Amino acid sequence: MLLGLGQLTRLVWRAARLRVPAPLSLAARLENLPLQDAPIAAPVEIRWSAQAIPFITAANLADLATGLGVVHAHLRLGQMELLRRIAQGRICEMIGRAGLDADIALRTIDLGRMVPEIIASLPDATRLWANGFLAGVNHVIRHSPALPPEHALLGFDRTLWTLDDLVTLGRLTAADMTWMLSTKLLKFRAGMDPTAWSALWPELAASGAPNPAGKLAAPLSALARGSNSAAIAASRSASGGAMIASDPHVGLMLPSTWLACGLAAPGFTAAGLMIPGVPYVAIGRNEKIAWGATNLHAASSAFVDLTAEPASAFTDREVEIAVRGGASQRARLRESRFGPVISDIKLLGLPHPTALAWAGHRASDELSAMLALNRAGNFTEFQHALRGFAVQGYSFTYADVAGQVGLVRAGHVPYRAKLPPDLLEQGEVMDRLVNLAETKAVFAPPKDFVVSANEDPQTQILAGFFFAPMDRAARLAQLLDRHEITPADMMALQVDTSSMPALALRDALAERAAALRITLPSAFLGWDGAYALHSAGALAFEAVLGETMRTLFGAQELAPLLAVWTSRKLLGSRLLAAPDAALRPALARAARRARKILARHGSWGEAHRLLLAHPLARLPLIGAKFGKFSFGVPGSNDTLYKTGHDLVPRHGRHRVTYGASARHFADCADPDSNFVVILGGQDGWIGSINAADQIPLWRANAYLELPLSQTRRAKAFPNRLVLSPRISPI
Repeated sequence: MLLGLGQLTRLVWRAARLRVPAPLSLAARLENLPLQDAPIAAPVEIRWSAQAIPFITAANLADLATGLGVVHAHLRLGQMELLRRIAQGRICEMIGRAGLDADIALRTIDLGRMVPEIIASLPDATRLWANGFLAGVNHVIRHSPALPPEHALLGFDRTLWTLDDLVTLGRLTAADMTWMLSTKLLKFRAGMDPTAWSALWPELAASGAPNPAGKLAAPLSALARGSNSAAIAASRSASGGAMIASDPHVGLMLPSTWLACGLAAPGFTAAGLMIPGVPYVAIGRNEKIAWGATNLHAASSAFVDLTAEPASAFTDREVEIAVRGGASQRARLRESRFGPVISDIKLLGLPHPTALAWAGHRASDELSAMLALNRAGNFTEFQHALRGFAVQGYSFTYADVAGQVGLVRAGHVPYRAKLPPDLLEQGEVMDRLVNLAETKAVFAPPKDFVVSANEDPQTQILAGFFFAPMDRAARLAQLLDRHEITPADMMALQVDTSSMPALALRDALAERAAALRITLPSAFLGWDGAYALHSAGALAFEAVLGETMRTLFGAQELAPLLAVWTSRKLLGSRLLAAPDAALRPALARAARRARKILARHGSWGEAHRLLLAHPLARLPLIGAKFGKFSFGVPGSNDTLYKTGHDLVPRHGRHRVTYGASARHFADCADPDSNFVVILGGQDGWIGSINAADQIPLWRANAYLELPLSQTRRAKAFPNRLVLSPRISPI
């Protein structure tokens, strides 16, 4: 979505006119919160921490939901409006004709096609909660004295949210994370010899997770998720209670994908991490259980070969796309009996007639499932709740106050007994869907811990194609296989930077280099396998590895292998199998390049830079006012501290834009032992002091308390505000 010069000029001009007060204090921000005449039956208390984290207390669930909607809109309305338009394919309404191709792509996929059916079948309790949340969001839209700065820039108005908007946004978060990778591979497939592709496809499918890069990465970056989660039973805990630690991995940006919040009403108390505009706790705890989640990398879709379909088998529909600053555009979109014809999408550039068949194009109710999970009190209720969770697939970890732990895989996937012979399949594969939550779950495991890190779940059916290697899951298991584990130990999991597979590859390369009489940098030879911030060895290893691979393999061979995140597994075996005649000059050149990179940067953190920025920070001249931070970080692609990156370039410095984005820890022995930290800040308002104030905490692996007990809440959330109903109760 490149902007034309005229559109860019207008956007910069509008941005330059924005008045962004900085810094804007918490007190000043709370003055923008409309407290009077709220659509509630009784007063709702909202207490705020110094970091703008709220804890909402209400007399009933409907009012609690309304208070939650008020909080989400107050903190993240600009972000929510952006997501609302992306989910509905309305990017042109924000940036003009430059968004047309993306809008056509999104409307072709049609995330919301089943929304009317989903809404019609919502249970009464879910409908009550959803409508309460919407009432809170719309209260802010109607009555806030000021709207976020993005509204003026991107043309947002005070249009109220509907249940259709809410459910469609939920469908956006449910999109299959394999789409971006699979569409890339389909293009590679078209350009390869069929025999070569047939040999490569099984290798790619067994290699790893998608690399969230490409033309659709920006609007869909929140969909591509990894994550770690681990839970230990009371038998291994120094506190005597089950403990759980989770860190979700997504595209890194400001505002964060996450916000923290606490909720309390009679019979229900919960706190943790939420997605803006999605009214449930995704990762957190209640008074009886705690939960984490990692993406299952489930293949809930099939890419269907349409070659044999006659012209008469297709239907089409016409859509009208509103364009900011210009005339509306019409587009005709084709449908097959299996699903939308995605090979018609210009952005994807697919040369082969292809349809997308997706489980998300069938009605399912993830909102009810997650609300039931939030209120579950034991493992049976936890597993039962997740039977209603269809897309996209997740592995949910579990811990409870009884000291037990467990794991449930949730999602609906086509029945595949084994890897299909090709990425392009027959549409009939979608005729039989399997509910993974009804398959074997893990409860009270023999080793008294569970781990999840996007690895192959090794279910009886093939749940997906692109699982992460076992590296992170194995490392979690290694660190947890002992007793007397403390909360500090659990928190340390999230910043562990050791990679034993990388160290093994270093050893193998060093052995080959010695045999070839190539002298590698001493930092390379002395590396301990940890991607620490100040490690020269990590930088030397990645520099040697990157340059060797680029020299040995041509761009055509590298491209499909680099399309997966964990390309080291594929490329490493090829590298070590290279003949001496090819490897000798490649290693010699890599050694020279690595020495130059070490001389220039010195350490991993000086070259491995995390960019955390508002999407509008890239605007020329005035982008700085939207917030932009760059700093060195530890970790790598396959470490528990996930900081994803491509091959280290020849100049050494590279950018991290994907990885760990939030952390959660809970000890079920204590209702107040509940902690979070967000990479960025809680407040999405440009200029707020709470927009990026958690970055120092993040870098220090410090946490913010999110307690459940009423006494502790009063101390942790000292700023008390009250939403007042339209008519005061008698």
